[in-house]
Amino acid sequence: MSIKRAILVFGLIATLPFLVLCGMVLFAACVVDAYDSFLYPFHEGMWRELVLLIGCIVVCVSWMTTLIYLLGKQLQKRKMNLTKGLISIVVLFLVGCATDESVDSDTSKIIWTYPGIYEVESITNIQAYFDSLYHKCGADIWTHNPEVGESIEVWNAVRELHRFVNHQRKYYPVDEVNKAIGNMAFEQGYCFSHSGDDPDIVNSGESFLFRFIEQAAIHSPKLDFITSFHAEDNQAGILYFPEWCSINPLYSFLVYNTKQGYKVLTIGSKGDVKINKIFHLLDKRGRIYYLCSNNDDSIYFRQYLYGWDGEQMTLLCEAYNVSWDRYGDGYKIVFNPQTLEWKYCLPKNGIYQIVEGTNTYQLILDWEDSKVVKTSI
Repeated sequence: MSIKRAILVFGLIATLPFLVLCGMVLFAACVVDAYDSFLYPFHEGMWRELVLLIGCIVVCVSWMTTLIYLLGKQLQKRKMNLTKGLISIVVLFLVGCATDESVDSDTSKIIWTYPGIYEVESITNIQAYFDSLYHKCGADIWTHNPEVGESIEVWNAVRELHRFVNHQRKYYPVDEVNKAIGNMAFEQGYCFSHSGDDPDIVNSGESFLFRFIEQAAIHSPKLDFITSFHAEDNQAGILYFPEWCSINPLYSFLVYNTKQGYKVLTIGSKGDVKINKIFHLLDKRGRIYYLCSNNDDSIYFRQYLYGWDGEQMTLLCEAYNVSWDRYGDGYKIVFNPQTLEWKYCLPKNGIYQIVEGTNTYQLILDWEDSKVVKTSI
């Protein structure tokens, strides 16, 4: 057998132990998955990745040996020195690495923030954008059941959104986008409920989730496709997600229409704001306001008043920690968009009646001087 053929055979044989090793790893995974503490240092499958990495290195070394031998034979035919040939290859590799696109510091800051802090650009190469976030910036996909394909569904939504943006599919991928966002938000609710992480720090899963929401919104042809509910003028709506326990809030986002597409703002802070209504309001001068509201009870009473000047959405007024007296079960805080008042009401024959002698609050619309004040009956 010639040396050339012997090295080729060696390269093929070196692959076999790696394949056997992969099979053993998969079998071991089935056995020890129920005993995470058994391999705690390599929790969540990292030990498997380590073994696979070692196997890949073995295969690469064996094949590189074969390629170097074949390269040497070709260079000899062309009367070139093997060392010079290898140096040329290394130089080309380093040049390629040096010219590879990298993420600048400003972009890195933007991806680790909540929606609404920075201006969002409309990305056309959606797949390349999220590949870059995932592989270069540290963003990750957090889902509760990745083993049943939830992470794959996220990448599928990325692909379908890319196809829509680049006119490769006719209709916006509503189901794929909302399922992907729902799966990622569900896992964030679970983690926040069980870990109590700092809500001001954006984790790697949120980085991917928030950027995906932004691109899904800016490319959406309809507000309904990317919101839970919207105002009567159909220009602004709310995207809301509960925590693991559905009665507790996780995220509330304001989605509003601009000339560049739908933009997203984070309302309040994570785990605190449970917006369940949005009102389109006008003052005497015809200026446009959106009241993002929850007044179902005194615990979650939160009011965020935004003003729209035709170009920007600006937070003008917040109302929370308002002193509401508790009057027992059945009472409900009701907002009247005509009088701009919140009052305690009690249902009678299916209609909420004002309870005399209880607190009343008034919303004053005056742009940056807007406020919520307590008034007498």
